[in-house]
Amino acid sequence: MSKKDDSRLVIGGSPRANLLPPEIRQLAKARSQRRGLLFILGLVLAIVVAGYVASTLYANESRVALAAELARSEQLLGEKAEYISVSQLEAQLQVAEDARALAVSTEVNWSEYVAALQSRLPAGMTILGFTSNTATPAQPFTPPTAPLLQPRVGEITLTTTSADIPSVAPWLASIKTVTGTADVTLNTVTFQEGAYISVLTIHINEEAFANRFAETDDEETSP
Repeated sequence: MSKKDDSRLVIGGSPRANLLPPEIRQLAKARSQRRGLLFILGLVLAIVVAGYVASTLYANESRVALAAELARSEQLLGEKAEYISVSQLEAQLQVAEDARALAVSTEVNWSEYVAALQSRLPAGMTILGFTSNTATPAQPFTPPTAPLLQPRVGEITLTTTSADIPSVAPWLASIKTVTGTADVTLNTVTFQEGAYISVLTIHINEEAFANRFAETDDEETSP
């Protein structure tokens, strides 16, 4: 059996023919390209606008943050100024305290010292008077020249009166027990108007200083 020949001639198909001139086709192609370019241009403009808006918002946020930091800086400067005033006041107070401590660094409580001397005198003896020559903050007392003499910061000339001559050694030994006494010397004993007048030289050391503000200063420096 033979194969059938399927080759058939198709009659009556859709006729196709492009009768437009080439210029029309090129014009349509140009319109399509222009639309594509316009779309790209619109997209670029949209990206530029979005970038501008974003940068503007960022700049605004930066200005707000800068303003906040400036306000904080002004606040800190104001607080620092207050602290500087306090520090200056504390420095002035410290200078005043140091000056006070220096001014009284060689102060001796003479009323207490003389009362202690009076308590060491023999019965019937009284103090007629005394003169002192002690160190000052600006002028130290002349140190002893002899090698065996005790260090001293001042000298007292003490005058006493009594009805009889006391026993010298126990008397001077008793005076040396007064706090702040470096040494004591009996200079003269004379009889005047029915009484014995004794003149003594007493040297004092640093233990005689009152040190009125020493305890306060220690308390301020203690933790």
